[in-house]
Amino acid sequence: MTNDLTLYNYFMDRLDNITEDWYDSLNTEDNGVYSSTSNKSIEILKEQNMSFHINFFKVFSTERSLFFLEMKDWINLISNDEAHLHTSNSSIINEFLRTQEQYLEILYDFSVEHSTVTSIEIKKYRELILETMRTIIVTITDEFEKNQKNLLNSQMQMITELSAPVIQLTTKTGILPLIGEIDTYRASIVFEQVLNTCSEKKLLHLIIDLSGVPIIDTMVAGKLFDLMNGLQLLGVEASLSGVRPEIAQTAVHLGIKLDRVKVYSSVDQAIANGILN
Repeated sequence: MTNDLTLYNYFMDRLDNITEDWYDSLNTEDNGVYSSTSNKSIEILKEQNMSFHINFFKVFSTERSLFFLEMKDWINLISNDEAHLHTSNSSIINEFLRTQEQYLEILYDFSVEHSTVTSIEIKKYRELILETMRTIIVTITDEFEKNQKNLLNSQMQMITELSAPVIQLTTKTGILPLIGEIDTYRASIVFEQVLNTCSEKKLLHLIIDLSGVPIIDTMVAGKLFDLMNGLQLLGVEASLSGVRPEIAQTAVHLGIKLDRVKVYSSVDQAIANGILN
């Protein structure tokens, strides 16, 4: 049996202990996946940890390109795991480094128990562990950053869409209550959603209430009136309510004519003028 295979078996024989020792010394005060007290979550975490060891130990017995191909599957699985995505990258990297220390300690024990293995071979194994772990840390950190960014963008889009729902007042009339500051990103997402909603609900009239919007810049104002033109193409008559002086000034500055748009001081005034009929 070659020393590579002997070392592989030596690590595999200690598989259960490595995971248990790792978890027993885990700092569970950190937020994220490592702080869970749920038995099911702890079981999953240990399984993920053990799965990593099984994959990593193959570095001693598998051709390098094949090793990283199989390890990539584990990295993809963990980097898309929701619990890990809500854990700081620094905490995750720290656990990889703690695992690396475990491996180096086991390698030391191996060198003591196997006197036939030369110091040059032990140095080679040590460098292999360090280099492989470094590559894995860099790769999984990149994957986490990419997936965390995608998750954040999805959450932002969901929040944006939920922050401006079209509320149906009658079968043919709805209201869009805009609240808070509106930037160009939020305007693009919200206004696209509004066009789709009005089409799906077959609305004929939409009140766009701006009473909760303190101010909008010229680009957002332009998108607002692009929305109104888009609604017109869908056969939806758009009305404005709660237009603040600052917004009116922006419209004038852009040369936007409101003479063909029904404008009300408030939603109550719009309703009082029979807009629901």
